[in-house]
Amino acid sequence: MVQSVTVNRFWGFEMKSIAYLGAVALLAAASPAAAVFTINNSLGGDGFVNETSPTLFTITGDDTGASGNVTSYGDVAAALATVSGSWSFTTADEDASWDPAGYFINSSFFQLTNDTLSAQSGVFSFNVNAGDSYGFYVRTDDGLFGRGSLTVNLASTAVPEPQSWALLIAGFGLVGAVARRRRLLAA
Repeated sequence: MVQSVTVNRFWGFEMKSIAYLGAVALLAAASPAAAVFTINNSLGGDGFVNETSPTLFTITGDDTGASGNVTSYGDVAAALATVSGSWSFTTADEDASWDPAGYFINSSFFQLTNDTLSAQSGVFSFNVNAGDSYGFYVRTDDGLFGRGSLTVNLASTAVPEPQSWALLIAGFGLVGAVARRRRLLAA
């Protein structure tokens, strides 16, 4: 017995190939949006940021002689997210007590550095909600004997934005529809 197979074609491509490519495109588009950080010097200091990539940057504090300047590099969270990664810190001062560094969420500051070492490193992880202001900072308490620098290497965030969830669900739906159609055609 010879079995007849019908193949639906569209511009020379099998429809199942097009459906799979569409599903892959939808799934690929469903990734979290990258943070868009901006720099701020609270007292107009000369602190700056060197960005190697959107996930790797160095914040360098003020050295104008003014005290109390906070050089921050932050963003506003678009959705619930876990911000994590690694950090390293150096200062030209004799210890980190003159240039403490860390992260902030809204108006709360969390120091990562301890006050005794001029070079140190570690890891961080914190959660932000949609609308939270967050980022990283170097506070200059003296501004006289050298700058403090905080290098941050962010890990990818695991929580997609709502529009990404919609694309992800649409991609899974398309894959399911193709699988069902294949089963029906095989029966």
